[in-house]
Amino acid sequence: MCLALDQNYTLAHSVATILKAPLLVPTISNFADGEISLHVSEEVGWQNQEVVLIAATHNPVQESIMHALFLVHALKQRKIKRLTWIIPYCAYARQTVDSQNSAYQGNLGACARMMQAVGVDQIVVVEPHDAEFSSLFSIPVQIIAVDQDIARDIQEKIPGWQECCIVAPDRGAVERAQMVANILSLPLVTCTKKRLSADVVKITQIEGYVGNRAAIIIDDILDTGGTALHTAQLLQEKGVQKIYGYFVHGVFSCGVDVILNAGLFTSVHISPTVPQPMRPKLHCFDIKQSLEEKLKQIFF
Repeated sequence: MCLALDQNYTLAHSVATILKAPLLVPTISNFADGEISLHVSEEVGWQNQEVVLIAATHNPVQESIMHALFLVHALKQRKIKRLTWIIPYCAYARQTVDSQNSAYQGNLGACARMMQAVGVDQIVVVEPHDAEFSSLFSIPVQIIAVDQDIARDIQEKIPGWQECCIVAPDRGAVERAQMVANILSLPLVTCTKKRLSADVVKITQIEGYVGNRAAIIIDDILDTGGTALHTAQLLQEKGVQKIYGYFVHGVFSCGVDVILNAGLFTSVHISPTVPQPMRPKLHCFDIKQSLEEKLKQIFF
């Protein structure tokens, strides 16, 4: 049995199709004081059911998390067999450690404890930001990597991709960018980033030969857009004529138009983990193949 908190969530339908399971959407509303009301159909025989919840925790973050936690709590009381939470985009994944003292867990630790407390048996997450993500959980954590999907989409969508270079906009993006570069046998260019505040960054240096190549920036999250825009601007100053962006999670806290209207990107490509309306220059790359491979490992 599959459940989704949003009827229009494309990935939920993909998961249900892969697992050959029905997809249900619970009814969620709010009382006048803002409290959440959640209704789970009693027509379904929940006892001993294997349940898969597909719920991302994108904006509004706190509301998304509480909706999912309340739903898990309701299902566990109905004696389901096991609950797997598929989290396409996991909020707080960038907060594995405390911002003031790295000896302490960050806010992701609190999220992990809440998930486990309500009875989540395992989670499946698409490309969490931090390599330490899994260590904060005491339940099984399965990671879906999408580097193969990105490489495949580049081959299909980017004209003359064989003459491009892959760009990692900061140190954290190097591993993912290197994997894509290796798959496509393309050179890797890396950037040095200086963080001025929580949401303000400056790209200070580009390492690697760009030459006359087009550039493909690869990163996991496009949020405020600072890193992406500063990297693109510096590449443009180096003489790069065409710049493409591939980002796993298109959060766009800055607003999609801020990125697209800056005039720096030829096109921007995101996965469907955070739903966004498509428009000229904004494209969605498919991750169904990686999703299917991981789900078959877990459930079949």
